[in-house]
Amino acid sequence: MKKKILIVNHSSDLFGGANDDFTRILKYFRKHRDKYHIFGLFPEGPNAKHFSNLCDEWKTYSPAFFPVTTDNLRDYAGYVKFYFVQRREVRRLIRDGNFDLCILNVVVMLWFALWARKKINTLIFIRECILPDSLRKLYYRIISGFGDYFIAVSKLLEEDYVEITGKNNISTLYSAIENDNSHENYSDSWKKLLDSKSLSELNDLKVPVFLCLGSLTDRKNQMLILKAFRILSSKKLKTMPHILFIGGNPDSPYGNSLKEYVDKNELSKCCHFIGEAKREYFYNFLPKAAGIIIS
Repeated sequence: MKKKILIVNHSSDLFGGANDDFTRILKYFRKHRDKYHIFGLFPEGPNAKHFSNLCDEWKTYSPAFFPVTTDNLRDYAGYVKFYFVQRREVRRLIRDGNFDLCILNVVVMLWFALWARKKINTLIFIRECILPDSLRKLYYRIISGFGDYFIAVSKLLEEDYVEITGKNNISTLYSAIENDNSHENYSDSWKKLLDSKSLSELNDLKVPVFLCLGSLTDRKNQMLILKAFRILSSKKLKTMPHILFIGGNPDSPYGNSLKEYVDKNELSKCCHFIGEAKREYFYNFLPKAAGIIIS
């Protein structure tokens, strides 16, 4: 008899490290469909259809953002409201699903762990450092009792969890680019993308090109990179490096603030916003890039 696996994602975004990991998990179980029946549960949003193609069954629930990186406790109040909405939507699924294993893609899904702990063995991914410190310590002590096993995406998070909880039911599993070569089928796509953005000259690599990958949000602080490039531009360098911001919505409020800073400081010749792009496109460019900047 097949094992019934419930795999739960927290984000409705199309791109992001957590969603990469979620896709990898689904692909793994998909390869072993003779052993596992995959039930996917994820927020409504652009990735629902993509995820559903990798599942035997699937269901969506109302999306919510958990402010894992805020120092203001009041910012967490909005999550309580969504808790009651999501609870109403999925509690019957947990109660009647008869799942053998539940995989939660992020530790902040405490609401789900609370309901699942009596019904399902649970594996939980820890992706980010919850702030402030007092809340993280309390949270880890609570959540450690609801998960059977934990996966951290960095050694620092693993050591932090062990120090706070005194438990060793956790391992580090680093994120990585898929080990297949399917991106090579898109060798011309990156060039065409730059052409469409009037950035054809960057294909020739006459200047160093850096990439910044990720959604455009204040918590990722791409403004810090722009401030660094402003300092570089003031040095009157003979060759000014370029940076391509890939991912997110350049027309969002934060994206607009970044573009305004670029225009105000005359950085438009070296700082460029690509927007969302398939990973297969820029995977081919990675060996040629001068580097990746992570803020």
